[in-house]
Amino acid sequence: MERLFENPGSPRYGTPARYAVAVLALGLATAARWAMDGYFGDLLPFVFYVPAVAFAAYLGGSGPAILTMVGSLVLANYLFVHPRYELVEFTLPAVVRSIAYLLATATIVVVTEMMRRANRKAEALARLADEERRKLAEEMTERRARENELRTSEAKFRAVAETAGNAIYIHDGQRLVFVNPAAEQITGYTREELLQADMWQMVHPEWRDRVMENARKRFKGEPCPQRYEYMIVHKDGSARWLDFSANLVEFEGRKCILATAFDVTERKNAEATLRKTEKLAATGRLAATIAHEINNPLEAVTNLLYLMRTDPQNRDRYLEMAEQELKRVAHLTKQTLGFYRDTSQRVRADLATLMEEVLGIYSARLAQRRIAVETRLDRSCDLEVFPGELRQVFSNLVANAGDAMLNGGRLQVRLRRVRDHRTGLRGIRVTVADNGTGISPPVLRHMYEPFFTTKEEVGTGLGLWVTKGIVDKHDGRLRVRSSTGARHGTVFTLFLPDVSQRRAGEAAA
Repeated sequence: MERLFENPGSPRYGTPARYAVAVLALGLATAARWAMDGYFGDLLPFVFYVPAVAFAAYLGGSGPAILTMVGSLVLANYLFVHPRYELVEFTLPAVVRSIAYLLATATIVVVTEMMRRANRKAEALARLADEERRKLAEEMTERRARENELRTSEAKFRAVAETAGNAIYIHDGQRLVFVNPAAEQITGYTREELLQADMWQMVHPEWRDRVMENARKRFKGEPCPQRYEYMIVHKDGSARWLDFSANLVEFEGRKCILATAFDVTERKNAEATLRKTEKLAATGRLAATIAHEINNPLEAVTNLLYLMRTDPQNRDRYLEMAEQELKRVAHLTKQTLGFYRDTSQRVRADLATLMEEVLGIYSARLAQRRIAVETRLDRSCDLEVFPGELRQVFSNLVANAGDAMLNGGRLQVRLRRVRDHRTGLRGIRVTVADNGTGISPPVLRHMYEPFFTTKEEVGTGLGLWVTKGIVDKHDGRLRVRSSTGARHGTVFTLFLPDVSQRRAGEAAA
């Protein structure tokens, strides 16, 4: 009962207004009973107070209703119950009437309060229902708008995809679910064949595992290259190069990969031709260097043969010296036989040994230019690489350093095993530093472009471009710092990751 008379929530009106209504109802009921006193006399003293209590309870709540109920009890007994204008003596009938009145009005207050609470609850539920209907209507409107936007976007996508010159396709990790006409032209397959085929079988075997691994990582949200190049097998059996980029999207309610690809086979073939051209040029430069290296011991042998004829007594000593010079020629020839020899797969090789071979080839040339060579080569620098290509990289860097110090200088070469701070991968860092003339900023901006050269008479402009390509092929990174000021010089830093450790980590994961 006590909880029932508590204020259940926000009142219909403010507190002063609610109690003012109670006083007004009490006054009106008293005035009405007073006006009808000649008709009722001592009978029915509470006749007009009952509706007053109900009115106060409905509009004001339990508090104003109780005020009206108590006030009416006092006023009725004082004004309309015999003896009138006295509150001291109460007859039994008056007490019974008062108790009956209190019970009746208390019942009215309780019932009215319950109705008020029910009404407020119903109003709250109605407001909640209205709010839910409003939200539902807004959601339906937004959903229809999104669906319309999605249909419009899909129509635009299909219109763009159907007319695009590059291949656009969507796959779910196993099958292609959308291809455009350019994809048909690039692969040689029809749309129906592409949608029904195992798409991984179209990837060249040399690239299949890597492309599948990148797709797996992309679906899982793991870091992977967004853009790279790989080969596919055309329907006619030929290999085609694609410049590929991809993003994870939602298509028809499921996660898919949206990919675009350009056919760059002609560019790759042209680059291969340029690399062969640079390789021939580098071989020519190497041949000139070797010829110079061989010429010195051959001249020594010629002189020793002359001395053998003119000084027969020391023939054995001259013969031994000539044999040493010929061994030097044989060693030099053996070093150069496989200098640029290609290998189809990576092999484990000691980078320190490769660098020593290169420095051995250029030692006489560097000494002739009064260039001091300082080396710090760790003996644990073995990696899985393409040895012939790395010899070409080291040869280009050493030769360029020598060309920058025509009047002498210092060449520093360092190899050490490190952990890359960017990727966390272990690998080998190669540093080739000289104190030559340095490279100006305009040249630095273009030095990796094909056919860009500052050696107009002897350079092809392909050396550093090929070097950069070989480093990229090894998943490495090539950086350069140079100054033409007072402390002039150039530092090339090459990082080559240990791919065998990376593969072992991926296999363990």
